[in-house]
Amino acid sequence: MAGNVWEWCWDWYDVSYTNGVTDPVGPESGTNRILRGGGWFNEPEYVRCAYRGKATPITRFSGYGFRSAKGLWGAPTSADVVIDTRIAPTVGSPSAASLTANGATLGGEVTSDGGAAISERGFVHAVTSANNDPVIGGPGVIKVVVAGGTGPFSTVVSGLGNAVAHTFKAYAMNEKGVAYSSPVSFVPLGNNADLSSLTISDGTLSPGFAANILAYNVTVGSEVGSFFVTPTVAESGATLKVNGTSLVSGNSSSPATLNVGSNSILVQVTAQNGSDVKTYTLNVFRPGPPKLTGTTLTSFSGNDAVLGATVSESASGTVTSRGFVLATASLPTVGSATSFTASTGGLGSFSVTASGLSSGVRYFARPFAENQDGIGYGNEVSFTTDTPVNLGVGGVGQVANREIQAGEIQRFQLTLDSAKALELLLSGAGSGLQVRLRNASGVVLETSVSGGISRKVLSGSYTVEIENTSGEPKTYTFDLDASNTISVTPVVTLSPTSLISKKLKPVSSTATIRNAGEFPDKLRVTATPGSRDFIVSYSNGGNITAAVVAGIHETGTLESVDPGSVVRISVTPNRKTLNKKGKIIRKTFTIQMTVASQLMTTNSSAGSVRISTK
Repeated sequence: MAGNVWEWCWDWYDVSYTNGVTDPVGPESGTNRILRGGGWFNEPEYVRCAYRGKATPITRFSGYGFRSAKGLWGAPTSADVVIDTRIAPTVGSPSAASLTANGATLGGEVTSDGGAAISERGFVHAVTSANNDPVIGGPGVIKVVVAGGTGPFSTVVSGLGNAVAHTFKAYAMNEKGVAYSSPVSFVPLGNNADLSSLTISDGTLSPGFAANILAYNVTVGSEVGSFFVTPTVAESGATLKVNGTSLVSGNSSSPATLNVGSNSILVQVTAQNGSDVKTYTLNVFRPGPPKLTGTTLTSFSGNDAVLGATVSESASGTVTSRGFVLATASLPTVGSATSFTASTGGLGSFSVTASGLSSGVRYFARPFAENQDGIGYGNEVSFTTDTPVNLGVGGVGQVANREIQAGEIQRFQLTLDSAKALELLLSGAGSGLQVRLRNASGVVLETSVSGGISRKVLSGSYTVEIENTSGEPKTYTFDLDASNTISVTPVVTLSPTSLISKKLKPVSSTATIRNAGEFPDKLRVTATPGSRDFIVSYSNGGNITAAVVAGIHETGTLESVDPGSVVRISVTPNRKTLNKKGKIIRKTFTIQMTVASQLMTTNSSAGSVRISTK
């Protein structure tokens, strides 16, 4: 066959083969079989029976052939040669998936068993830097056996080392040999969540940076209003967030606004594996003046106002003074406005009374507090002090084009020297203003949301209160008319007014008590008590003598249209003192009754009855 085709031999190839004339015997198993001689396509020097080549038994080529040694025409005998076509398995390309910290899921596939049963399959792997072509028994190689025959297979390997590159192959073996896939390298996910460095825009980290220290203090100057950090991760692939915002390692974060006092900056590092996390905390302290909250206008009346606030924080130590500054322009400051200082300093709530203010003036008030780093201010409030209303000649007055802020209350004070029919009209602002009329005790007599109040009132002091409930500034005009005087008139009528007691017999008269004024009123009754010679009693269906004599008897509420309240006056002459031996002594006695208004105690009416004996 030499010179025609290479001749397949039964022997397995071994590295001990040479191209000499001696025909050695090959090993019992292997991957390649022997080819000898040369083919039609070779140079003459290869066309010798002693020349040897090799190829896997499944190789097909027009220059390869074989010859039947014996037994071609009949059934084989024990002396016949049987050709074994079985070969080592075939293994497909492997894969590494589901990478974890220090591990991975390895996959492979036995695509052919080579004609012989698979006796073992699995994976071999090693650290790439030590062995990048692992085989069974190789240096640093770990073998993992996976049960089964042909087809896909996989297994999970662990403990490979944090982010260390590994190389692996899938393998399979049968009685004809071991087959390997091509090598594949992978790197398990890391679990390192450390920073390798952390720099800051201002101040100094305390303590100094170390990967295992998670909490730091930083003090900056009082003028520093923003702050940023530049963190770098220790392991490539780890991710960063600064105060919740993602950041590329080695870059500067966005500037964070620093408030006076303590500020927290959080640097969060997440390892490659997504589960190991570390948070580095920076407590950045910015010194400064005190912080104030809760500004309130507790109350105001006349030319006084009670103001309150709270010193909630003092970053730089003791608060030495606190109070309010007031001015007629917005945003007053200490030194340029009138100050009202609280009696004590320190943290917490405080209040001051701003007194001696001008009437009818809008003031702007701000709380302040001072420490070693300066003066801090709270939110501003504004208010208008009470405005006296000059009713002028005829009892008519006006306040024109008055501004009132949203939520503000403005008050107007007026004094009436007699009972009046009071007319109040608010105009110009539209809706959103509420009007209240209060008496001297602060009791609300009437409320209006339509801008007008019409009410009969007695003499005395009153407050007109206007509140802006609209949510926006308003301008209004306020007209007041107290020109119409009304009466508060109690009346008492006695009948008869002259009584004669004959033979010392009892006599009587009737007092009718009426309200002739324009207000519902209760009237108080006072009358003369009896004497040694005349016994007097008063009744209104019951004995009221003691109350009348004491001046504390009071009628029910009487309207001007009511007929009045009736009191019966009974007089009985004293026989012991007025009858002398059968002769009647002539004497007279006068009873005076006074009725006074309870609304206006100076308004009263009186009448009298004269009694004579005969």
